[in-house]
Amino acid sequence: MVEGHIRGLSQYYSNGLERMEIWIDKKHASSLPCQNNQRIPITLMIGEKNFVTGLRSTPDNDYVWICPDLKDTLGRKSCSLAQALLSNDFQKNQKVKLVFDGNIARIEPISEIEVPDKSRKIADHCKIVLDLANAKLSEEFFYNSLALCVIDAVFSLGISYTATRNVVKNFCSKLKIKMFRHHGSKYPKIESQFSMEALLSLYQNHSFEELADIIFKNHNRTSPRNGILKSEAVFRFASVLHTFGVNYFQDIPLVIESSNFESSIKKIPGQSSGLSTKYFYMLAGGEDFIKPDRMIIRFVESVIQEKVDSDKTSSLILDALTILKKEFPALTPRMLDHEIWKYQQNL
Repeated sequence: MVEGHIRGLSQYYSNGLERMEIWIDKKHASSLPCQNNQRIPITLMIGEKNFVTGLRSTPDNDYVWICPDLKDTLGRKSCSLAQALLSNDFQKNQKVKLVFDGNIARIEPISEIEVPDKSRKIADHCKIVLDLANAKLSEEFFYNSLALCVIDAVFSLGISYTATRNVVKNFCSKLKIKMFRHHGSKYPKIESQFSMEALLSLYQNHSFEELADIIFKNHNRTSPRNGILKSEAVFRFASVLHTFGVNYFQDIPLVIESSNFESSIKKIPGQSSGLSTKYFYMLAGGEDFIKPDRMIIRFVESVIQEKVDSDKTSSLILDALTILKKEFPALTPRMLDHEIWKYQQNL
């Protein structure tokens, strides 16, 4: 048995249904019938039906995944994985069990009994102190351009969010570009976005110091010792994205959880923790991510009364979400993270 995670791809079928895959951490996939750069046929049992699909893996990703489109056992196109999962009461962002027998896999829900006690405590505490029935993302999750997500993700580490917001406001005001799209809306049209190429072009005629002074109006560095100006870190982050072909929100699937992309970002001074990358994904629309920064870690530690690192924090929060989704089915990892962050900020 291995644990899987139902993930939305932010891509949609013509009927409006979001494409979904089931991701399995490679650390737990050694016994599975998968090979890099190949689609291995498997039979997937969902509820009472059997489907034929594929198990895929690439060197660039830290997970293997069950493909989003299904066929019946005669090889005819049947339905989408998303449709089959939703019809059997599975949901996006849900953790599930996958029981493999060779090339046959059965998907099962994880019961509350299987959730660790520490995560139960976190879920119970969340119900008490958070207004999960009215959970709502703040406006920074609806920037009008992907370039603004880069600026926010880089500058937000180590400084107050008010200071970060001012940096983004300064940038938009100086260049006379729109800061936010309508709250809750999907990605804006490409022609209305300030592209990654446009962001990089600003660096052709100005030094990092000049941009920090006249556009960002912030001279913070990525770390007190041997750190670089965050204006330079923005350039490096945007350059990596451009190298991977990312210019607009619509290009985000090219880099989401790509190990090559993430390792490239971690080489930027001050970005080695990976927090800015996770936060960038979240700002860019990724519902399935948690940014286990000091705020989130403090919340978890206060509940379970022990020290935890960022990986353990993420795991405990996701397990708690398994319980919370029964009462709050629309709750996502990103939304829960944000509600915890808002709570901690107001303490």
